[in-house]
Amino acid sequence: MWLEDFRRAHGLTLEELGAYIRRLGRKKHPEITVSDILLERLEGEPKFRTVPAIADLIAEACGATAQQRDRLVLEKDRGTWKPKPGRKPAPKPKAPVEEEPEPKNDGHHHPVVAVDRAGFAVMRFAGVKNAAARCGVSHKMVYSRCLRQLGRDEFRALGFTFRYAEEWDGMTDTERRADVAGRRTGTSSVSADALPPVHGPAGPVSLETAHSAVSRALDAPEGKAQETRHVHYQRGVVAVDREGHEVARWDMVKHAQLDTGVAQSTISKSIQGRRNAPYVRGVDLAFIDAEEWDDMTEAQRRARLGLD
Repeated sequence: MWLEDFRRAHGLTLEELGAYIRRLGRKKHPEITVSDILLERLEGEPKFRTVPAIADLIAEACGATAQQRDRLVLEKDRGTWKPKPGRKPAPKPKAPVEEEPEPKNDGHHHPVVAVDRAGFAVMRFAGVKNAAARCGVSHKMVYSRCLRQLGRDEFRALGFTFRYAEEWDGMTDTERRADVAGRRTGTSSVSADALPPVHGPAGPVSLETAHSAVSRALDAPEGKAQETRHVHYQRGVVAVDREGHEVARWDMVKHAQLDTGVAQSTISKSIQGRRNAPYVRGVDLAFIDAEEWDDMTEAQRRARLGLD
């Protein structure tokens, strides 16, 4: 793939090239984001293609030819881009630019546990960064919960919270229950004696059971607002072009975000039909729940997309 050849010829790591492309993307209107995972797939998977807006950005950043750019997109999207005259190839960045730097504190290197509302550790992670990546949230969201910096119910957004494993493992069951009960109400502490008994396993669980517990926590209804906010993030999603053709499919919104650069909240709103227009600017794609799309007739699909 020419992209890998270009990167190696200029002495760039994949992360350095990704950081340079994202800096250029932030100057676009609307802003365009390209993940390192997408670049890695373009380099390593011969049949993998991306959307025109992202391909144009990559080509512009690398000083690519029109033919090289066309190798990044589907056949129907080729022949629509020309290089800007005088565009120089990407220089080697002095240092990679992180999308969202972690707080400068040694604590983010410590093991982390995900804790449910009953005070059970349902999953363990190597650190803040690992927990954030596997749960699809920001480093700050994990870090602030480990340090108890939220003055409100810290379970409201996810259905579970995070603690440093060393601290959590050193607590008694009573102390754990008191801790999570206080954070559920947004208070600093709750009397352990006032809590009802909780029955169930304590300590680490199997990976399969842990994933199941986290999934239940994510989908557990806590009022309509939480259900609306999170249920669509865990569903399969398809991307559809202006002609009503399915061009990509993912098993969850997070994966669609990584490949297209479109924010998860925007994809979720598109799935729920909460946007003014079905197609997202910048990538020119509509996002629809995969199960819903599969159950639609061709006429229903066109009506959903406003193509009739």
